[in-house]
Amino acid sequence: MPNGKEVMAIAEQAYIAYAKHLLPKQTQHGEIIFNKDKAEAFLPVLSQIVEDYPQFQYPAYFNAKLLLALGDKDNMLESLLPFAKKKRNDFWVWEILAEAFSSDPEKVFACYCKALSCKSPDEMLVSLRQKMARLLIARKLYNEARTEIDLLVYARTEHGFKIPAEVTNWQAMDWYKTAVQSKSNFGFYKAYLPIAEALLFSDVPEESVIVEFVNADKKILNFIASETKFGFLKYDRFFSDVKVGDTLKVRFQGGSNEGMHQLYTAIKVNDDTFKKQFMKELQGVVRIPAGKPFGFMDDVFIHPSLVTKYKLTDGKQFTGKAIKSYNQEKKQWGWKLL
Repeated sequence: MPNGKEVMAIAEQAYIAYAKHLLPKQTQHGEIIFNKDKAEAFLPVLSQIVEDYPQFQYPAYFNAKLLLALGDKDNMLESLLPFAKKKRNDFWVWEILAEAFSSDPEKVFACYCKALSCKSPDEMLVSLRQKMARLLIARKLYNEARTEIDLLVYARTEHGFKIPAEVTNWQAMDWYKTAVQSKSNFGFYKAYLPIAEALLFSDVPEESVIVEFVNADKKILNFIASETKFGFLKYDRFFSDVKVGDTLKVRFQGGSNEGMHQLYTAIKVNDDTFKKQFMKELQGVVRIPAGKPFGFMDDVFIHPSLVTKYKLTDGKQFTGKAIKSYNQEKKQWGWKLL
């Protein structure tokens, strides 16, 4: 514009307006109006716009909404994911993803948790909070349900919105009256965020890694994926604590920066087959070189701290576990006692 302000391109506005017009609408009598033929005819045109003009942000969103309305959930995800990644801090992206996974209650619940964890004006979240309250009540999580109900009632009252009859009915029930509300459910929802984020990055392959070292103070762990892929990463976004020998499923954000890796997702798993590649049971005689603080058991290095911890002496019989470890100085793999 002449004043330097940018506005959405008229072409983008037009495609969005027509896509909105084509989406299913419900009449006051409950009848659904949806012209499938027109929607199917428009989709290739809209898809071409998405491909030719990646700088247009919202056609991909409406492309996904039309695909969802037509029941094409697989293609909808392919269309929505690139857009959703850019807009993953907007609550409504997660509402759409919940629609895409409507046949899986756990994924829907996780998407709602993520949506309600996004920073958004309270008045925009009232419908979502009502949906979430419904799910929480079904799970008999009455304290959390009351928290959502009270938040949505406050927001509706503040802005002069009508309180839905369903909400009023909830407030009259015994479980509501005895439930204990909190300021928010964010702490509760936090446990479900990795499940939701895994959906967003489902097009990025998961990899197995084993934890080789943990610095609990700095919340950093060293991992091994293979003898050609290893490094370190911060884990506090995903776990409160991890232990050496834990196996994880992770999605990496590209390569490493001097050994430091960034993650999209991470979950703990029990993968004994993978673990056996990097850990082994030990039983044998400890060998401590004269005058040295460290020791060995066959080809396994024993750190001085472990010599002290286990009160090891030269020639002592010992049973323990070892994990593979990369020696930076020698540029080779070896084993160390846990």
